[in-house]
Amino acid sequence: MNLSEIEPEFSKALTTAKISRPDALTTRLLASLLAKRFVILTGLSGSGKTKVAQAVAQWLSTSSASTKRNIRFQVGDMVKSSQVDYEVVAADRIAATFLQKKTDTLVTLPYELIDNWITCIEEQGLTEDNTAREIRDAVKVETRYSPQLNSFETHLRAAAFHVLNGNSLPTYSSSQYAVVPVGADWTSNESIVGYRDLINDTYVRTPALDIILSAVSSETEIPHFLILDEMNLSHVERYFADFLSLIESNEPLALHDGPCEINGVPPRLDSFPRNLFVIGTVNVDETTYMFSPKVLDRANAIEFRISESDMDNFLNAPSKPDLSSISGKGAAFGEMFVRCANEDVYLDDGDREKLKSEMIMVFLLLQSCGAEFGYRTAHEIGRFVHFYKELTDETDWDIDDAIDAQLCQKILPKINGSARKVEPVLRGLAAICWESLKSEAQTAATSFDERFNPLAMDGDGNPSYPPDRKAGEVTRYPITFEKISGMLRRLASDGFTSFSEA
Repeated sequence: MNLSEIEPEFSKALTTAKISRPDALTTRLLASLLAKRFVILTGLSGSGKTKVAQAVAQWLSTSSASTKRNIRFQVGDMVKSSQVDYEVVAADRIAATFLQKKTDTLVTLPYELIDNWITCIEEQGLTEDNTAREIRDAVKVETRYSPQLNSFETHLRAAAFHVLNGNSLPTYSSSQYAVVPVGADWTSNESIVGYRDLINDTYVRTPALDIILSAVSSETEIPHFLILDEMNLSHVERYFADFLSLIESNEPLALHDGPCEINGVPPRLDSFPRNLFVIGTVNVDETTYMFSPKVLDRANAIEFRISESDMDNFLNAPSKPDLSSISGKGAAFGEMFVRCANEDVYLDDGDREKLKSEMIMVFLLLQSCGAEFGYRTAHEIGRFVHFYKELTDETDWDIDDAIDAQLCQKILPKINGSARKVEPVLRGLAAICWESLKSEAQTAATSFDERFNPLAMDGDGNPSYPPDRKAGEVTRYPITFEKISGMLRRLASDGFTSFSEA
């Protein structure tokens, strides 16, 4: 078994699960995870980011790692039904208390019971046209809760459809992965690692901490995945800074000051678990925050875009992803995936010299505007190129494909600002993308200033081309060039541009 076998199998699994994805996504995602166990998926809401993240986690997990949906309401949530509205006035990790506005009465319902109703609604194809009593009669066949609790059918029906309609995002987890929605109120690392409750002398755990501790306690070669959904709904640095430091330094992270475990939580994490992979999804809209260079510098950022042809294909045959069809099917690759992600890597002489030449060129260009990268970025780009090659069939290997992915995923996300600040560097990077038709001798004889002569813009705000090139002609780095074109268009129209919003 080798890495070149995993890419076609995972691509096949995504097709089986009816998950659409950008071109070459599988290779880029797998290589990114192997190069650095923290990856960011960014793009339009509803473009498939979370489903792809779930797919790789479920596919590599053992088939025995059954998935569990964890329901969670927040104080202040308004749960509406056709006749009555309820307000959530109390909530913890086990249950929520609903206040009926009209009668001023309170009802506390466990999340597991609400999940019973959701499962029954999904399995039997029930809808909001079904009455609360009809759903209750369907639920009582298999529920292990008492008839008295199930008799609160109007509350339960409203709560179930509140979740099903996307108003309260559940956490999905198994023993090997968890999908954790990031809240707008995440202002400290307690949202990730929990906190010690001194009054009750216990430790309040979170779904994120549960999967981290599961990774620590399991066999070291079994992969675990923490998927942080809508990661930029809150400022990432406020709740994730300690974890970013843990990923980089591998130094211990203190959890509490007790002498021993509290509620199964040790006093500290000694290091970032070698079998833990973190995938963050990022929606680009007006409700979210931009990522800082600190965060972007520590991850590969893979953008999801939907083209006209993608939408046309989907509308011709709309389908709902079916992750259960691929769960555990790639488990045989799990141990190898973890082992490779922790190995030192080496490039052969030819690839190393080619990569060095390109990266020095990019470094000098970025340095001209004070945006050059450091040793960490260079090291992670080298690892990515190595794994991209390992994942690719030997006859299809072209180092330009790997460099293209890294320019777009590691370099462009760091570039944002006004026209005066970033336009020269974007035009220079565009020049790098199209200058491949020159022979090596011509390139070597061309001065740095001549090579990065800024591209002109046409009347529509698109980059124009030198006389010997034609629009639409294949460039050396097509993914990067397309993204730069979008960033330049945004720059021309708004006077400002960034990777996430272009």
